[in-house]
Amino acid sequence: MSDAAQFPGSRFMRKPSPHGFGVQLSMREDRSAFACFQFDADKEGPPHYAHGGAVATVLDEAMGAAAFFANRLGFTLTMTVNYRASAPLLTDLHVLARVVRIEGKKTHVTAEIVLPEDGTVLADAVGLFYTSEELRERILQRYAQDNSKDEF
Repeated sequence: MSDAAQFPGSRFMRKPSPHGFGVQLSMREDRSAFACFQFDADKEGPPHYAHGGAVATVLDEAMGAAAFFANRLGFTLTMTVNYRASAPLLTDLHVLARVVRIEGKKTHVTAEIVLPEDGTVLADAVGLFYTSEELRERILQRYAQDNSKDEF
């Protein structure tokens, strides 16, 4: 399995609540990023719904994963989030992200969070990432260290 199929992600994204989000993104056949997850009470904003910052964090991480799966890992330069409906707590949600265009070191990515039972889009985002081979190497080194220490 290539290192691209094993997106390590951010520690706080992988770790379970209350210290993280418990989200592990996987690569689909088309190299897009996907995860099924829930926002728990620690991510609450308005009563019974996720905080907008938590929603944006998951979208950003998913777009980073999609870039990584396309061998384009980098830093987020810009990200625009459209909140379409409130994201309920303790409800299965899907996040999907994909690379839509590459221009030199720039990678354009989209993502969305949906309710799986009816496909309602709760939030979507577009992002622009700057590819950095140094960041890719750092993340792969951290992933190897985390796995060797059983801190994953």
